[in-house]
Parts: sequence; C-alpha cells; structure tokens
Amino acid sequence: MQPTAALEIATGYPAMSFALAMVKPRITIDDGPTVPWLWGVATLPVSPGRHRVECSFRWTFFSHAGRAALDVDVPAGGAVRLRYAPPKVFVFNKGRLTDEGTVAIPAGGAGWNPDPARRHELRYWDGSSWTSHVSTNGVAGTDPMG
Repeated sequence: MQPTAALEIATGYPAMSFALAMVKPRITIDDGPTVPWLWGVATLPVSPGRHRVECSFRWTFFSHAGRAALDVDVPAGGAVRLRYAPPKVFVFNKGRLTDEGTVAIPAGGAGWNPDPARRHELRYWDGSSWTSHVSTNGVAGTDPMG
C-alpha cells in the first residue's frame, strides 16, 4: 500500500568534518524511537499532519550531539523534504534542520518517477516504496535511498 505522506530527510556533513563518517545520524519523529540512519537520504512514511522531527548523532558519551529539531506540516499525498546539517566546528553546538519544500508522492502503481533523492534522473517506485533502481540519461543502475 502506498504511504499517504512521507518525510524525506537528507543528512550530510562538510568535508572538514570527516570524523562524522564514523557515526550515524539519528532521526526521531514525534518523540518516537530514535532511529540510527546512514548519511544520505532517508524516506520515512508518516501520516499526514504536523510532526516534530529531530536529528542528531552520538558522539562519545553524548547521545544527541548536534541536535536540531523542526515542526513540519506534511500534506496528504505529499513528502516534505528536510535537510540536516551538523555543526561545522564543535559537535556540541546545535545542528541545523531546514524545510526544503514539498513534493508529491507518485500516484497509482509502480513505475519510474523523478528521483526524490535528486541524485539521478529517475528512480523506480514499486507501488509502496522507492527502490534502489535508478536511471540517468537512459543508463540504468542501482543506488540505495538511505
């Protein structure tokens, strides 16, 4: 079944913060469980409505270093794109979470659609979630979403 709404959360770090490659960003939605994720794009299905999104990462003894939070309104049939940026210098400073707009979730069944991760021209929607199958300039490949 196709999700009725989603959050697309892009996470990354500046080149000078290469030590962050050793940790995983952590995503929390509506005070639910904190989910460790890979740096990149996470597409998470949610119900339409207002949601509180929090991103951070574990750094030594600090479970929520670089914490940033944002309240977003997710429309039915849409995905809100968010971007998390950890602090640039000190991991103990706040990170930044910004709203980059809303895109429509593909209607209908499976098929090729514009890549929501914006890394390729097209990505395959299997009718319930985005797959790793991508295409750029007619050349097929694979690239995991997360």
